[in-house]
Amino acid sequence: MDETAAVLLGTAALLMIIVLALEVYRTSCLKREAAAYSGFKSNVCESKHCVRCSKDKDILSDALTRLSFHASQIFGLSDNDVPISAKENAVEIVCADIRTSLKKLKGQGDKASSGEFDAKGSNSEVSNPLVFKYSGIREQKIWHLDDFPGINLLEQNFTQIYLEFVHFYKSPLSETTQLWKRNHTSKGSWEIALLVDQGRRTKVSELCPLTMALIDQIPYFMRGNVFGNASFSVLHPDTEIAAHYGSTNCRIRCHLGLKVPSNAKSCTLWVEGQPQHWEKGKSLFFSDAFLHSVSHKGPPDSGYRVVLMLDLWHPDIAESQRKVLDYAFSS
Repeated sequence: MDETAAVLLGTAALLMIIVLALEVYRTSCLKREAAAYSGFKSNVCESKHCVRCSKDKDILSDALTRLSFHASQIFGLSDNDVPISAKENAVEIVCADIRTSLKKLKGQGDKASSGEFDAKGSNSEVSNPLVFKYSGIREQKIWHLDDFPGINLLEQNFTQIYLEFVHFYKSPLSETTQLWKRNHTSKGSWEIALLVDQGRRTKVSELCPLTMALIDQIPYFMRGNVFGNASFSVLHPDTEIAAHYGSTNCRIRCHLGLKVPSNAKSCTLWVEGQPQHWEKGKSLFFSDAFLHSVSHKGPPDSGYRVVLMLDLWHPDIAESQRKVLDYAFSS
């Protein structure tokens, strides 16, 4: 072997040793991080941006990083309707709440699937969102139509929404049927078709243009935010959704009843011990940051329960605060 070949061989070996050392270091870092946050588990998906799975810490960390670059300079600090000091204060409040939420998440595991909750017997007056809790807003479980100006547009167009749902749900086309997802339940069958999934429009929104056009007119709807969703939700007879908490108290969940069982009382939403029942053509509002569960105890021939579900901004969160939250948790 000549001298040049020996040098090349030695260089290649050195590079291999460096690569292996870097890989060992990277693996050890990942293991330390995993150990630090061993409470975060997921059997749903691997998307880093999925707020429903185990990525709560990543979502909060990303939001804090965005705001650390002084987000107030980005989302309209020059607006004349809100003083600069108020916008800077809004950024500081969100940053503080994110840090508080991170500390909480670091010290706990995934309680949502532990089965230890009972929304029927519970009666807490304090919300307990799984990901992010915003301070300084009302802790109210049940809300009403009057709390959301403009939302009555949905009830006024109930028939239009219902007929579009029926057309979409009954479609035999594979392009349509594959858009229905079966959510995890402790018993029975619960189907979801998302028009807006964590702030992003889906194919369903294209196939249901009339419904989506109405949602676009709702001033309180959470747009472009990972905590904002809109979907058709179908609950079959003899189904139970275990008690759980939603991801944030920033939103209020609205259900427009599209179809209810023959015995409406057989299908119940429990929110911290308070039973709620759906009515056809009527809206129901609750904070899913409180412990809640659903049961459909009707017989097989009682029919399924269908609602149009959408996430609305909490009424206490002002427009300037929404801009900060939208920037921090943009989808």
